[in-house]
Amino acid sequence: MILRAIRFGYIISLLSHAVVAGFITAAAVLIIGNQFPTALGLQGLREMNLAAQMIHLGRQLANLNTGSLGISLASVVSLVLCKLYLANGLAAMGLRPENAGVVAKAAPMIIVVLAIGSSAHFNFNVNYGIEIVGAIPTGLPALAWLLPSVDETIQLLPGSFLMAMIIFLESTSIGSAMASKNRQRIEPNQELLALGVANVGVAGVAGFPVAGSFARTAVNFASGAVSQLASLVTAFFLGVTLLWFSEWFFALPTAVLSAIVIVSAASALRHLVKRRCQLLVMVDAEKKRRRHADKETRRSIERILKTFKAEVARMDKRIQAQIQSSAQLSAGAELAESVRGVGPKVSSTLLSFLPELGRLTRRRITSLA
Repeated sequence: MILRAIRFGYIISLLSHAVVAGFITAAAVLIIGNQFPTALGLQGLREMNLAAQMIHLGRQLANLNTGSLGISLASVVSLVLCKLYLANGLAAMGLRPENAGVVAKAAPMIIVVLAIGSSAHFNFNVNYGIEIVGAIPTGLPALAWLLPSVDETIQLLPGSFLMAMIIFLESTSIGSAMASKNRQRIEPNQELLALGVANVGVAGVAGFPVAGSFARTAVNFASGAVSQLASLVTAFFLGVTLLWFSEWFFALPTAVLSAIVIVSAASALRHLVKRRCQLLVMVDAEKKRRRHADKETRRSIERILKTFKAEVARMDKRIQAQIQSSAQLSAGAELAESVRGVGPKVSSTLLSFLPELGRLTRRRITSLA
């Protein structure tokens, strides 16, 4: 809230698109990599170190759970196929396009329901050792305001400020990346206000600091969310689930959740890579256009200079001829008059080339702008 009061959000304008894109790409790769242990049915590291995670998983491949791997692969393939073909297939079967789109976007929930039913029926956890969500605590958290003392506040202040900076940069980077997909922009100061209010609310229930989640943002975006109403609906159903339906998710295989996160993060990563490739193609095309403009400009200047030299040579020949003819004259007045007549002609010839040179110069400046 203090950062919002000093309008600290404008600091995000100092970050280039390349920095934001690099941050989001690294976050997507890190999230996908940290979902591998659950997808493979192995025990992963708690630390967010991708290289150490991959080495740790490589040493455990002998303990690979084929059931978890099969569920993960089936879920990933199903999600990709639903995203690519389900809407068009339902529309071809006669379903209205808008309804077909809703069904296609609800594919993750359909897969979750099918996975819960299959897990409960075949008892995946007991018979195949597949990890499941298990018991979820029911009920809403109780209010618990904890006011630190002055000494505790002084000790927590440096870490809190650093945490607030990380939360702000992470949330705005994720928001900017998702907004760019629809050619939109975010207001960083409003993001600071939203984060401040959310963290004040979390403090009332003794919760963890709140930040924008890349994985959940990607899932939300892939589901077709376009406004804050999606978050309100999610919060409402989450509260209803915690109060009355938490036991329904007891048998849900965690491999299915990992598959959903992997597909969503990969989709966001694919978009960033696609945007980067498009930018590279545009830069290359602009370089080619400028090289072509340079060649055309040089050719035009060479053509003008060639014409100018030919005109000067022609005028020089005329001068020499007039000088030779004037040598035969008895009076020098006629020679002077002839030479004076040549001067305006040379000047007019030079001036006739100035508009063409000006036009080429303006075109060159425009091509470089």
